[in-house]
Amino acid sequence: MRSWLHNSVIVISLIFLGVILYFVEWKLVYLKLSSLNFYEWVLSIAAQALIFFFRARRYGAILPIQSSLRTHALLNLAIVHSFYLTLLPARLGDVYFAALAQRYAGVSKSMGFSILLFVRLYDVIFLALLVLLLVSIYNTLILKQYIIYVVLVIISGFLMVVFFTRVLKIIISIFVFLEKITNINACGVIADNFFRVILELSNNKSVFVHIFTFLLTALCWGCLIGIYWVLLTAFGVADAWLVALLLVVLSNLVLLIPISTVGGLGVSEVVLTYGLMFTGMVFTEAVTIAISLRIVILLIPIILALIWFSANVFFQFGHSTVSGGD
Repeated sequence: MRSWLHNSVIVISLIFLGVILYFVEWKLVYLKLSSLNFYEWVLSIAAQALIFFFRARRYGAILPIQSSLRTHALLNLAIVHSFYLTLLPARLGDVYFAALAQRYAGVSKSMGFSILLFVRLYDVIFLALLVLLLVSIYNTLILKQYIIYVVLVIISGFLMVVFFTRVLKIIISIFVFLEKITNINACGVIADNFFRVILELSNNKSVFVHIFTFLLTALCWGCLIGIYWVLLTAFGVADAWLVALLLVVLSNLVLLIPISTVGGLGVSEVVLTYGLMFTGMVFTEAVTIAISLRIVILLIPIILALIWFSANVFFQFGHSTVSGGD
């Protein structure tokens, strides 16, 4: 069943990719990519490097208190995980995260899985806040109100983080109660295997650690939006920062569903194309910019990962790998 489902989503992605590539004029894509100068490449690569660093520090904040790891080991975890996400289909990079956490962070696979859930929860919370911000901006095109909405979003995020543990405890209680009145064991299984592992990590953290982790998450998303802004500006898109926010939200909402080929190819291109058309572009221009964006977005983490791995070999940094329990 899983094999059938996995093959089906890959076929769907390939169909989407085939349809979108059929309409691409590659000469226009080449011209768009040629319009990127050295400084724009450097800015984009630097922003991606910062994303890796912030992700590494986020892992460090979430890891058990007794765990003391050098930034280099955490960077290995962040970069290799991102490399796998880029090269493997259907979010399989997340499947390997537990093994990567065991290798580079020295924690058990179960703890590695819990850390991934914890990180993804922060990402989903911040993505939800970005959606609210985006909807607010597109419904209210008055510049003075932008600051108000941004402040409200940030405050809401802080409140969600501060009361995170209490909310989880309430959710667990609800699931346990549902199990008692319905005799459906799945409720208890969900409470034990999903919510409790996150609660175990959450209970060991102070409010300040939650806030710090949330801020690191915000910085990761901010750098990603920055990459899109740099590229869209280079491609001559008007209101590039607003379009960047729109495309980041749309593309990552799609990535919540594991329907993707290598690097998310397929559905992402369709979503980016129609997202650009939503801003008033004609189809030909939209699909050209969408494909150009995807090429650069795929290349940047691969380039950084290859540079990092080469540096590891050259400077013999391999000793930072840690072995962990099962």
